Amino acid sequence: MNAVSPPIEGQGRFYLIKVVERAEPDMAKYIEARQGLVSEMRNEIANRFMANWYQGIRDNAKVEDLREKPLQ
Repeated sequence: MNAVSPPIEGQGRFYLIKVVERAEPDMAKYIEARQGLVSEMRNEIANRFMANWYQGIRDNAKVEDLREKPLQ
């Protein structure tokens, strides 16, 4: 308690950490929040996967512009 950590580098800056209080977590709230966070992370990973997949299709697509050609 009240001890200061050595400098910690993160995002191009240095931080010092000092513990001023320690409390036991409420495990019921943790479990409830954890489920939401896991679900959110899964959705983010799935969205990123789909965006990358779709971008790959767009990058490899061969598109011909036929707007100027008459219909037959």
